[in-house]
Amino acid sequence: MMYWIIGGGFIIINAFVLYLLYQRINTSLDASLNIPEINKYKPISIIKPVWGKDEFTEENFKTWGNQKNGGINEIIFSFQEENDPAIEIAKNLKTQSKKKIIVNAIKEGFNGKMSNLYYGVQHANNDILIFSDSDTGTDAYFCGKSLYLLENAADIVFGLPIHCKTDNLWSRIFANLYNIEILGFLAPAILKNGDTGIGLAVAMNRKTLKKIGGVEAFKNTLADGRYIGRKAKDLGLRVKVGPQIYSPIGNMSYQLLMDKLTRAVLFEKSKESLLDTIMYRIIYTYIGIFLAGIIMLNIPLFILATLSVLLRLISASMIWAKVTGKKRILFEVLIFDLLIIYVYFKSFFHKKTNWGGIQYIVSEKGDMKVDK
Repeated sequence: MMYWIIGGGFIIINAFVLYLLYQRINTSLDASLNIPEINKYKPISIIKPVWGKDEFTEENFKTWGNQKNGGINEIIFSFQEENDPAIEIAKNLKTQSKKKIIVNAIKEGFNGKMSNLYYGVQHANNDILIFSDSDTGTDAYFCGKSLYLLENAADIVFGLPIHCKTDNLWSRIFANLYNIEILGFLAPAILKNGDTGIGLAVAMNRKTLKKIGGVEAFKNTLADGRYIGRKAKDLGLRVKVGPQIYSPIGNMSYQLLMDKLTRAVLFEKSKESLLDTIMYRIIYTYIGIFLAGIIMLNIPLFILATLSVLLRLISASMIWAKVTGKKRILFEVLIFDLLIIYVYFKSFFHKKTNWGGIQYIVSEKGDMKVDK
């Protein structure tokens, strides 16, 4: 009887946590789609740090070069290698924005992305800056909506990343990470001021960038969005997660997936959010219950784990349908859970990650240095 009482209580708590996660994302996504656009033009410098290319690079570049915010923007493609294959795409790109292509070796003490950003800012001519990763695209109104938020509600605006175009199992598992788990972290900052974001797309003016210490302040961080958000909160600046961006994935190798999961876990461990920590630990507890059932040969524990799995599948599938508009049972979320638990425990002993072809050692605070 005691097993059923404890088990029933756990199922209720688990269901409530999953419902809370769904409602958090559901409400926030609706809000992100209803952000107005600015009704007056301000020129923007869009800085794209680039390393390598994929099948979506050209289309992603086009979406940023052809924003509809009432005037001519400036788009800067910042590279670190003369022979980067994406340089040719940038050169041939037809865009309504003024275009610059710059190449600089990685600045000492910076990781590759931050070095590219640093030099991009040096070449930018406008006050409003948008940092946009090379593997992201958006609709034509990201700049206009970001300008509206900067004028009326925020000092820093992060894009809300939606991952799409998944062509194999590993890419679908990675999309689960962003479209369900990380989206749950970001969602509250859509409705109110937050303290974190994902640095796939960030908008601010030069004055704000200077206040947070410039690109130099987060030159070697694992998660630049987390650093920017935390620093902004400490300074009393307003942080919002706003317009949606998308990141098409295509095919992904198992090794690349594990590199990205490692970065995500190290990011989450450095975030130190008690509510989110409790929430996600509860979601994954069904794995421990199932293992306990095997070891103890206990039927009630098996039943409890099975009910938890069903709740996890239903919740993840509902969130996926809300985010992508596609309804299906998200069975791969169970593989994702096993991998994320494995990476989480591994991260206690192995704090290294590969990023942009370079291996880094990651500190407890999320800072990185090259593993020589």
